Amino acid sequence: MTFRSEVIEKGDFILKEDKITKEDIDGYYDCTVELNPDEDVEANANFMKYRMMVNEGRISWKRFLIDGLGKTEYESDEMIAEAIAEQDIMTNPQMAQMRSMEAIERMGMTRYLKKMQEQTAEQEDMQKTLQNYQPKSRPSEARNPMATDILRQTLQETPNTQRKTPKMEVM
Repeated sequence: MTFRSEVIEKGDFILKEDKITKEDIDGYYDCTVELNPDEDVEANANFMKYRMMVNEGRISWKRFLIDGLGKTEYESDEMIAEAIAEQDIMTNPQMAQMRSMEAIERMGMTRYLKKMQEQTAEQEDMQKTLQNYQPKSRPSEARNPMATDILRQTLQETPNTQRKTPKMEVM
């Protein structure tokens, strides 16, 4: 006979499965089972209360883990640090690229990995080139420095909200 049960130990739900054979009971078949559903109901209500308070921002995650789930301060700190790290790994673009490259390498798809690395290097080179780019002055500015100064001064003195955008006529 196999029986399964879900038990709460230190705030964690644990699924247990036990098997009883004829040899285990050695001819003794009298059995008594005592269930205390109040403990499960109370533990579930307590968990729901703390979960609601943390979702509403009334208590911290650390307080939820310690008081609501019965974790130690050390365990709660570890769990919070792990959750923050996982969140950063999932949302940071550089981390996403690193995870992708690692997965490709693990699957033996190295030619794709090389292609990704080449594209990344090209993008980095392009960004460096754009950062170091110094635009050359226009010939009209070189020929008429007085007009350039007047234009720059006018633009600096005019608030952005007063500038009118050019209107285009639709034919």
